[in-house]
Amino acid sequence: METDKKELILNRAIALFALRGYESVGVQQICEACQITKPTLYYYFENKLGLFKEIFSVYGEKLFRSVSDAFAESEEFPQCLSEIISSVLAFAEEHPDFFTIYYSLSTSSLQTESGLVFSEYRARIDALFFRIFQKHSEIFGNMRGYESMYSRIFQSTLNFSVFSHITGSMKLDGETQHRLVQTFLWGVAN
Repeated sequence: METDKKELILNRAIALFALRGYESVGVQQICEACQITKPTLYYYFENKLGLFKEIFSVYGEKLFRSVSDAFAESEEFPQCLSEIISSVLAFAEEHPDFFTIYYSLSTSSLQTESGLVFSEYRARIDALFFRIFQKHSEIFGNMRGYESMYSRIFQSTLNFSVFSHITGSMKLDGETQHRLVQTFLWGVAN
């Protein structure tokens, strides 16, 4: 029963944060959406910031794992990029509200309370993408010395494409994913 209530609070808060943004949502709004009292929210999460940290602890970790697993499953760089796109897309389709928060924070100032929470997560995901690009720069020589730049460009393109897919403004099907990888690799090669 306690796990169900905690999960309910997490899910309703994610929906509110995705819709309005972290800074625009108050504790009272979360409590009303969950039909709980403030002491109940504080029992599970201490405060709104603790709730937001838990969201990234749970869902941010799931996203991190999906990218990490995709990286581990493929040796060739084009295949690795395709696997990462597929894994992030599958995650975003399963958790569209969290991905909306993630995408929003990835394109905004990190000087806010939510941005500071995100920056801790972003450092981990950036390091993972850097390792992916560093590994493949040994073979794909044009990336040498530019691994950080290329990994950031790929992340931005990936996040924008996945966000566009889950909001219905672009279909990220197999053909589009293939074109995305090919266009990116063409840019690196030239």
